[in-house]
Amino acid sequence: MSTKQLPQLPLDCLIHILSQLSASRDAEGESSIRTFANCSLTNSLFRQAATISRLWEPHYKVRYRQCNVENEEQRKDKLQENFWLMYGERRKLDRTALGYLDKIVADRVGRYEWAKELCRMNFEIWDVLDLEAEAMKGTLQYYSDEKPKPSITRYYWTRAILREITRCYAVRLWARIPEKEVSFVEGYSALSCFFGKLPDEMKTILDNLSAMARDFLLAAGCPLEPFHNKYDTKALCVKICDFLRESGFGPAEPLDFHDIHNQFPHCYLTSNRHTIPISLVHVFVAVARSVGIMASPVDFPVRVLAHVTEPADDKDDFYVDVFGSGQNAILSISEDIPRLLSRQGVAVNQMMDLISPCGPAPMLLRAGRNIMASLHSTQFSSADISHTSVILAFILHIQIGNRVDLIPQFISGCEPLDCATFVSEAMIPSHPEGLNYRNVLTSRIAELLEQEEKEASVIHYRSHEELSIQHFVGLLFRHRRYHYVGCIFGWDPVCAASEEWKREMDVNTLLRGENQPFYHCFCEDGSVRYVAEDNIQPVVNPANEIFDSFQASVKTLPKYFTGIHLRKSDNSSKGRFFLSPELEKAYPEDDAIGRAWVEQIL
Repeated sequence: MSTKQLPQLPLDCLIHILSQLSASRDAEGESSIRTFANCSLTNSLFRQAATISRLWEPHYKVRYRQCNVENEEQRKDKLQENFWLMYGERRKLDRTALGYLDKIVADRVGRYEWAKELCRMNFEIWDVLDLEAEAMKGTLQYYSDEKPKPSITRYYWTRAILREITRCYAVRLWARIPEKEVSFVEGYSALSCFFGKLPDEMKTILDNLSAMARDFLLAAGCPLEPFHNKYDTKALCVKICDFLRESGFGPAEPLDFHDIHNQFPHCYLTSNRHTIPISLVHVFVAVARSVGIMASPVDFPVRVLAHVTEPADDKDDFYVDVFGSGQNAILSISEDIPRLLSRQGVAVNQMMDLISPCGPAPMLLRAGRNIMASLHSTQFSSADISHTSVILAFILHIQIGNRVDLIPQFISGCEPLDCATFVSEAMIPSHPEGLNYRNVLTSRIAELLEQEEKEASVIHYRSHEELSIQHFVGLLFRHRRYHYVGCIFGWDPVCAASEEWKREMDVNTLLRGENQPFYHCFCEDGSVRYVAEDNIQPVVNPANEIFDSFQASVKTLPKYFTGIHLRKSDNSSKGRFFLSPELEKAYPEDDAIGRAWVEQIL
């Protein structure tokens, strides 16, 4: 029986229908893209409608918020700003990036070359990795039997790569400081890039704050035009300080002064608004410059101040003490500044170096010193934040202060991922060939990455060892002597530590000395230890809180494990961590041993 062909919709109707498809970064947005793709395969008319540039523009802009500006301009020129073609080109980059990510998650061998490739793609792949991370986000889940997919491990590596991309950006930005191409506000905001924060995030917060400040000043009746007959720079600066206090900014309490969070813009612009002088000056300068005031930081002893240039030639410049603005915001160059300097024992002929407005370099070096002071204080900070802070402090002194002598110490604290990405791709290229700085850094990095490749290729077969390996990767244990709880993430058939370490730890006093298996372990407090088999006592009947405490304190846990294997019976339970693809390859027999141990519940 013949059927009548349905009437064809006119092109403008198809275009109108397709224009209703939701443009978003979630599943609904992906469904819209699939609809476009299916329409383009239907017939020529549908394809004509589904490939119209203006229909793709909102989908392109909502998905691709980040880019390399130069690449984006070239893309627009080459594709004549056709958003359908531009979207297709970016999705090709997305697929390439996700392919590299697959390799990073699956295998330690060659991992850092793929990571380097991703960092070279830079902000072009930021959005796809950010979306991937959001899709994989979570914690290690509990399973009674089935082996989990490595979603949490994928999340870990995705976030790690995103962090390296922003670190590359920060180092390259700071390399341009000598050419006077970087403002204080921009350069100082980049500190947060070492924590994976986009530069746009800090700029957006400061821009919004500046817009609110402008409204505040106008509502107070303050003229913002220098040519206005009632324009008063000092009054404006006092009002800006008032605005900042009303917005929650203020001096840190003495007990909180050395809190490490006071050092980083993404913290003190959000939750830690009662903060230290240099951070308050950063905010003040950003706001002041947004309303046309020529404000700059001053590397003043004890407390960072802001220098303000008076637009009128007949008026002296002055200083703003943002930290102490609740009592007295304005300091005069003729009376207040000499008095404050004399208290510090500064001679008159040394004054100019300490009261001149400066750019980002002196402030970043001061930030580096502040970071180290905070880490040496009694204030608690997590192992993750502490490690990043130390690396950042070293970077500031090496990159900006040219402290070549600090390179060995810096590299000793770097992860292979850092060395393969922002150090190799940003720090080293920022200095001319032949310089001692570049030579030392290059040789140190090469040594570390070569050692990493050697270690990555080692496969540990317990069945090949002469000594019996009693325990397995993923096991929770209690230390027989010190009673802390640990988690095994690697082992050696005999002690592989240095002779000095063996002496310090009295290894020879152990029952079996150094000729027994030693285990690489995480502790509940986030530290890493090397433990002899004699001291390993497996944890039976583990509480969920033990597994949860490891997740909270060991930020790298998802790199090594994908989930929690927990089996319970009426009277007992056993548990372990499921191995990540990396550990499964490094210890190919341990997963089966661990599974058998967990399933032997009495």
